[in-house]
Amino acid sequence: MNHWECTLAGLLVVVFAATCSRACDWDTETLLEERSRFPTALEIILGKFPRHTLAYYEWRLKDRLEKLESDPENDLMLDDVAVSLEKLKRYDEGIAVVRKQLERNPDRYESLANLGTIYIHDGQLTEGLKWIERAIEVNPDAHFGREKYQVILVKYVLSCTTDDGLKLPLGRGRLQEDHDYPLHAKRTFYTFLRNELHGDPNKFLSTEELQEATKGILGMMRFSQHKSPILLEALGDLQQAHSADQLAFRAYSSAAQNVQDEAAKRDYNALASRAISWSLQSLNQGARVEVSEKLVAEDFRKEQADANAWFAKLAEDERKWIAAGEAVDLKFNEKYRAIPEAVVTDRSADEDAYVYRDPAKDTFILYATLCGLLVITACAVLALFLKRVVRCHRQDALPESNR
Repeated sequence: MNHWECTLAGLLVVVFAATCSRACDWDTETLLEERSRFPTALEIILGKFPRHTLAYYEWRLKDRLEKLESDPENDLMLDDVAVSLEKLKRYDEGIAVVRKQLERNPDRYESLANLGTIYIHDGQLTEGLKWIERAIEVNPDAHFGREKYQVILVKYVLSCTTDDGLKLPLGRGRLQEDHDYPLHAKRTFYTFLRNELHGDPNKFLSTEELQEATKGILGMMRFSQHKSPILLEALGDLQQAHSADQLAFRAYSSAAQNVQDEAAKRDYNALASRAISWSLQSLNQGARVEVSEKLVAEDFRKEQADANAWFAKLAEDERKWIAAGEAVDLKFNEKYRAIPEAVVTDRSADEDAYVYRDPAKDTFILYATLCGLLVITACAVLALFLKRVVRCHRQDALPESNR
């Protein structure tokens, strides 16, 4: 095969690979690409990360109270007591522990943050907001700046609260709006966050700002309540704004599974469907194998089954360690703490780029690329044909004795 034929063959491979891979790789490569930007987002949605059982918090509460008998003002032990009480939903007792800590040290960041968080989890949002803001004043960079986004999220929840209380989803109004409006033009946690950070409804969040907000929400899920419908909805809003549609679908679907109200369940499922509908329409245009929402939902169910089995083993480990009188903290850390926490690692994107991507535009770019490759291929074929025609004419023009 000569140089021209090798070039033509290579171009044909590129064209066919670009045409076929879009449909075949949707439920694997697309999700892997999204997870490369948010490495543990899926695992946190699923609950497949190092976390403790309620039995552990009961054990730790007893263990720390025994240790405090010989060192009653040990703040690290008191922190463990307060958080254990919060995890067991004994909010009043947890608040009392932290308030005693603050009587001795009113500017201690850990106590301020714990008090605000316990109030928030107890449903006392306004009171909790006050203490979280105080914690940020003392140490604005602690916990990767997570409290900053906790404050904004609480303000968003309060802004959605009416005299009739709080109805979920918080962004349910967009389900009645024009479907042609992009996500950033509707009321979501993303739009509220944008206004809080910039005060300008026409200014987009930079890629870095969106990643930092995502890291903040993932941190709240990681260290408090990964099944919280409000946190899952906020995560879905941010993922969708970053065109991580499969992760957004999973976040909204998980929110639907974790609410009791049937109307809220229906609306969260509707948000999940809308999150992925544009991508599916774009993907399936001209595809040989159609990818459906049902297929994506089935993948999510398999992922959940795997995560539940993984956590069941962790729970059994903690049960055995407690029953055997082992040092549970030490055993847990040895076996499970090697798994990385939720940290967004991608910093390569242009932070001034718009975070909203129009799937229709993505489709246009795809087909424009394919058309360009086809034109190049056609030119290569034509050039090869002309080269052979010229060669034939030259041979015909030569005297018969020189052929």
